[in-house]
Amino acid sequence: MSILSLDPLILNSLVALPSALAFAYASLHFKEVSLRASPLWMNSLKACVATICFFLAFLVSRLVEAEIFVWPEFKTLGFFGISGFLGLFIADTFLLKAFASIGIGRTLMIFSFNPIFLGLAGSVLFGQSLSDKNLWAIALLCLCVVVMAHESYLRERRWAAQGLMLAVAAGVFDALGIVLTRFAFENTPDVSVNFGNFIRCLGALVGFFVFSPFRRVSKFTKFFRSLEKPVLKKALLASFFGTYFSLSCWLWALGHGHIGITSALAGTAPLFATVIESLQLRKPPGLHLMAALIFFGLGFFFILV
Repeated sequence: MSILSLDPLILNSLVALPSALAFAYASLHFKEVSLRASPLWMNSLKACVATICFFLAFLVSRLVEAEIFVWPEFKTLGFFGISGFLGLFIADTFLLKAFASIGIGRTLMIFSFNPIFLGLAGSVLFGQSLSDKNLWAIALLCLCVVVMAHESYLRERRWAAQGLMLAVAAGVFDALGIVLTRFAFENTPDVSVNFGNFIRCLGALVGFFVFSPFRRVSKFTKFFRSLEKPVLKKALLASFFGTYFSLSCWLWALGHGHIGITSALAGTAPLFATVIESLQLRKPPGLHLMAALIFFGLGFFFILV
């Protein structure tokens, strides 16, 4: 069976896979830089880099296509902007606080159920039916994250009601941002991925510069100048691959693929991050990692068959 013979929705959903890989690679550097500066500063830098890259990519694409640009409807711009504010600013802020409160394991365990809810949302709101194979694929891909979350919880042994609520809130706002992004594409199907991501990033920047302690440029640049060149290089490269490249693939898959499977594939980033970290540290894979890889392989199989 050729991969080109797949349902176009499923085929386009597979573009979320390099998005997860890129974010997994970048997240290792995000963690290192966040420890040296702060998570909010790192998020602010990501938003700035992504905004610049998407704007430049949009300009280049317009020059190459040599077509007259037609502004999308105000409703579409609103969907993208609010999506960025909810998903790239509020959700990420709650996510960071949840990490600090209950640890990465419990937080990711809660996040792993997002693809199920989004799959149902895609079925109800966008008429994307979920076959038995789709449901098995989503469930198995979710199990990847649950297994890795369980391994993390075994190390941390922490529980806090407040942290649980923060993780739930992060998942809710992230899901709302995803649904609004899909609504934007449904409202204006011809809108480019670069332009959509640019508007989303502007929505996130509004949040950072209104509510973040780094809204003052002087305070933001102070951290920028204080970092050593190797660390700053990592921060910029991670921002490029973890935001511009990752979001480009993610938004393309979200706009053209199946929302449930796209979200499930993107949600495997923690698994890839663990694999990459294991290779970097030259540690043999543990039982949890092996089990997660098996679940991922089975889930990917149900997407392709």
